[in-house]
Amino acid sequence: MNHRSLLGVLAAGALVLALMLAWLLRESHARALERAAESAENLAQVLQGQYTATLRRLDGSLGSIASQLQPQDLLPSPSTATQRRVALLVEPHLRRFPEVSGLYVWAADGSVIHSSRPVQAGQPQPSIAARPGYRRLRDDPSATIAFSDSILSSITGQQTVAVYVPRRDSSGRLLGVVSATLNLEYLTRGFDQLRLPDRSVVFMRRSDDHKLVIRHPLRDGDLNKPVRNAIQQHIDAG
Repeated sequence: MNHRSLLGVLAAGALVLALMLAWLLRESHARALERAAESAENLAQVLQGQYTATLRRLDGSLGSIASQLQPQDLLPSPSTATQRRVALLVEPHLRRFPEVSGLYVWAADGSVIHSSRPVQAGQPQPSIAARPGYRRLRDDPSATIAFSDSILSSITGQQTVAVYVPRRDSSGRLLGVVSATLNLEYLTRGFDQLRLPDRSVVFMRRSDDHKLVIRHPLRDGDLNKPVRNAIQQHIDAG
């Protein structure tokens, strides 16, 4: 066999080897992507199940409190006897939720009836009159629950979301509101133990306005912004 023929055979062999390596790499990459997608889907289902269960329990407790409140319990400037009666109704629920840092009852005008966190002397009485969640419940008789944006608590310094449930009369008129402060850092504290690939991101967004509620690792400026980037486009595409 002359040198030219030998070079041709070697070249052909090298081409076949390169093609085989490319095929193997592609197959390996495809399997890796499949495993990653499966792991991500499993993780998403687990996290969704945990958060859904928490929100359902919380919604049930807030609804139970609201249904037991009488119209006279929700009048502004409550008496000491009314405050004690409402506290006895509310406080047992707080012990059931380690992820909740506060439970509150508000009058129809947004003024406070009961707060599980006592107001410090000299501080103004809290009010939710200016909060979008309260206004939605006030202005929409069909609304059964509302959420705040993700906010930094001025009391605990932790990232929180407020959940609001209305108390209405038979005509749908707002009599008062029961709310809870959900500690997002409690919900995300297990993320550091997750075995996630490098540069992985775990996030949770609202289904109504697509705003980002939780992101791990946390990045300043991302929370409360609609997630309509490439990630959301992939989700929309299935």
